Amino acid sequence: MKPSLTGALATPHSLATEAGARAYSGGGNAIDAAIAAAAVLTVVYPHNVALGGDLIALIRTPDGQVRCVNASGWAGRAVDAADLRARHGHWLPARGAEPVTVPGGVRGWEALRSLGARLDWADTLAAAESAARTGVPVAPSLAASIAGAEAADLVGTEDFDRVFRPGGVSLCSGDEFVQPALADSFATLRDCGPDSFYEGALGARCVDYLRSRGSVLTADDFAAFQPEIVAPIATEFGGLTVLTSPPNTHGLLLLRALRAIDELAICGPLGDGLAADSDGYVVSLIQSLYYAFGSGLIDPDTGILFHNRGIGFALDADSPNVIAPRKRPLHTLMPAMTLDEGTPRHVLATMGGQGQPQILAQVLLRALAGATAEESVAAPRAVVGLQSDGATADSVTIESDIEAAARDSVARSGLAIIDVAPSSEELGHTNVVFIDAGNAMTAASDQRSDGAAVVAHYPRIVNY
Repeated sequence: MKPSLTGALATPHSLATEAGARAYSGGGNAIDAAIAAAAVLTVVYPHNVALGGDLIALIRTPDGQVRCVNASGWAGRAVDAADLRARHGHWLPARGAEPVTVPGGVRGWEALRSLGARLDWADTLAAAESAARTGVPVAPSLAASIAGAEAADLVGTEDFDRVFRPGGVSLCSGDEFVQPALADSFATLRDCGPDSFYEGALGARCVDYLRSRGSVLTADDFAAFQPEIVAPIATEFGGLTVLTSPPNTHGLLLLRALRAIDELAICGPLGDGLAADSDGYVVSLIQSLYYAFGSGLIDPDTGILFHNRGIGFALDADSPNVIAPRKRPLHTLMPAMTLDEGTPRHVLATMGGQGQPQILAQVLLRALAGATAEESVAAPRAVVGLQSDGATADSVTIESDIEAAARDSVARSGLAIIDVAPSSEELGHTNVVFIDAGNAMTAASDQRSDGAAVVAHYPRIVNY
């Protein structure tokens, strides 16, 4: 056995990275570090991540096998597409109970743990419970989301104002953010395990709350839910095997983009044209709510904020993505990693909605061109489609410091250009770990977030 463990981790919030680092130093591996960090994010980054959200992850175990944990939740058994179509037309509303599917994240943590975690379940959640109970400073990204246009439709609603605008005043960067009800929910999870969220008292309270707001979800919908552990999809590109998550996720779009670069012989596609350890565990884990603050529903008794992933469904009866009982919606989450003859080289994850395949492709292309982890993540980006305020399917959101050649290429395409500031959050938060041919690790967290990255050596703890 090696005398020490080298662990790497990058997340969009420094406290989440600290929690992951403590998991490593306490004898955990990349699975433990990823879950500890993810749990803290549900406390400190609730505009993006919450206990009431989904999880999709890629994990490589020391035997060389890569699996995808798809913990995206399903619609309730009682859902009625015809009724929803009659009331809403072709799409579900973005807020409220109707776009809430069963939150899959906690079962996702459980599934990841089954693949080789070392720490006790309670130890993995300790940092998140502490952060919720003692409080943390409001992060700049959270403060901007509370005050920004993306949450304007939630201002004045009971749940949002109670948590994020106490006394009618929006929380500001640096304000103390204490969440005692959420801390109690973590205590329940700590003592009773993940089943408590789906079959126990905590799950029952979630169902009662959602049904009081008009949801058709039932206790049975929660209890019956299980993640899928499946093979990833892959393509060869740049001398590497690129792996990502299969449908119902957008992972296929990343592979299509890379194949198109090869098949069309595009030169200069950037111009003219998260977590790992030395034992062999590699994890790319993404959780999210979809829209900022998800459904906008926050149970006052549990402190749990619920996602709105159901808006990924169509209501058109002829669509393959039409909502149906116990069906998962089209999902933007898509972790990715690359292998060089079976050896991990890049671990990538990003938020960014429909732009995730484009963001990851740009980061990976820069890495393959020789950029460091930090350079790959920090470089200016451009994303086609509904990425920013005012964007359409035929527009391109471009950070204003992007290379002139890239801007000129977009201008020649005839697509409308929407300029945003350099390092804009609208172009995603990306976190990466790179592993070179000598197995040295580097990690980078996106400057568009409040994150941090760490690569450190930890003494081997034998008795855990």
